[in-house]
Amino acid sequence: MFGIALGTILLITSLILITSYKEYVVNIMRLEENWEAKFANITYRDALEIAKDSNIKEISIMHNIGTSEESISEYMHLDVNLTAFDKNAIKNYHIVLTEGRFPENKSEIVVDKSFLEKNIGEQIELTINGIKNNYIIVGKTENMLPNGVGGSLTHATAGCIAYYDETAFNEYTIVDITILTKNIKKIFKTTKDIASRLNLYETSEEQYENLTYFNALLNYALVDMEDTRVRTSNSIEEIGEDVPIWTVDADSLEFGEDLRKVVIGIIAITRNICYYCNIYFI
Repeated sequence: MFGIALGTILLITSLILITSYKEYVVNIMRLEENWEAKFANITYRDALEIAKDSNIKEISIMHNIGTSEESISEYMHLDVNLTAFDKNAIKNYHIVLTEGRFPENKSEIVVDKSFLEKNIGEQIELTINGIKNNYIIVGKTENMLPNGVGGSLTHATAGCIAYYDETAFNEYTIVDITILTKNIKKIFKTTKDIASRLNLYETSEEQYENLTYFNALLNYALVDMEDTRVRTSNSIEEIGEDVPIWTVDADSLEFGEDLRKVVIGIIAITRNICYYCNIYFI
């Protein structure tokens, strides 16, 4: 009786600890970036349709305005990428201001001070899409913005946040969106059904390029990725008829392997306890 009770308690406690640890790791990752999949280069009309899908919990919208055509630094070639983030995008990418506020009109921007050592109230002249404008810095953040691309010592792109003016969008405005689903275990079916239903991409190659996943989060959440091609980085191997093979995040795979080892250890310990207590049915 004692052996049965002890083995049951050990097994249940261990499973609870494993589940809690898995949820803890997932929550930590969501504190850094909280999204599951991304649809790039779609129309604003399609973005609104995706938001209405019964399997979608929330979407975040980003509208890329463009990249500056000239360097803004005298020491290196430093471009600026200007992107408008809606409130959900700011929240889910955990963009936190260290100074100032977010833009309230089209002439205001927030800069990443990791790249731009500018003060609040200073102006920057940028030429984007052939149009030259002056922008006033009204806020600063020190966490790397998702629209910034770290480059070499001689060339980089800094991300800046522009004013999100939804009233200026039409149904054909091109946007990127990230999504959170109501059931992360069905993320692949949900996204592929949406892409097919709305005919978002003309070719499978275009879909592979624009429909991407936060695969590290999915692996830590123990989403089944078997037989699923997932883009996980810009590093792509090509085989056969230009069929992409997507790599899987090594750290998240190691996490899954560690969980399997823990489960095997729990089973072994439980069997040993039962053996020494003369319980042979396990």
